[in-house]
Amino acid sequence: MQQSELDFELIIAEDGENLEMKEFVAASIPKCNFPILHLTQKDEGFLKCKMLNKAIAASSSPYLIFTDGDCVPHRHFIKQHLASATINYAMFGRRVMLSEEFTRLVYENAKLLFQPFLFYRLVKYKCTELIAGIYLPSISPKKKIGIWGCNWAVHKQAMIDVDGFDEDYNMAGYGEDRDIEWRLLRKGMQCRQIKHRVIQYHLWHKVNYNDTLIMKQMMMDKMDAVAIIPSFLGDGQLREMESIFK
Repeated sequence: MQQSELDFELIIAEDGENLEMKEFVAASIPKCNFPILHLTQKDEGFLKCKMLNKAIAASSSPYLIFTDGDCVPHRHFIKQHLASATINYAMFGRRVMLSEEFTRLVYENAKLLFQPFLFYRLVKYKCTELIAGIYLPSISPKKKIGIWGCNWAVHKQAMIDVDGFDEDYNMAGYGEDRDIEWRLLRKGMQCRQIKHRVIQYHLWHKVNYNDTLIMKQMMMDKMDAVAIIPSFLGDGQLREMESIFK
């Protein structure tokens, strides 16, 4: 993990108990100059939100950065997330989608993502969402809605105030990002996009998001149950959130 900022702890929150992962983490700890905590739980289906809550409870930092195991962070990823930290704000970024061919090359040589002429390679190997890979730390996009669970950050106290992630979600796609977003907004938090500061690269894999409509309906039912949308979203934000959910 090549980062320009090394004052952080890494918590690997594994929704399962994979022996290969356990051995990999154990072998990696002596090689890293930052602390690593590996948390696991019994594999009983998709219980990511439960695992994330365990990671929050175990964290010693007042500021939390969330990412996914299939994403590789830009070398200034942590530095810029920490520099952008703002009280009462959740800060979120986006990701470059690596192609299947380039992902294979990265698995063979991870340093490719940290070498000169990376953008040329991203174009050559037909990666997508390339705009999200342009490092412009002084640029602040205006988008205020759209947390994705793979790239966002918030103060730990804010997560405590909303009782963490909702563990009712047992499928991917909503509980770890869109649901937590509306609950943070309900508490008076604001969201801010910083995608050109906090870059990451998503490794290609087969899509494994099943039954997201079920999770979407669950979230909408939860919102309707507390009549929440009119109370914390303006008309413009409501339209933007609805467009994300489509």
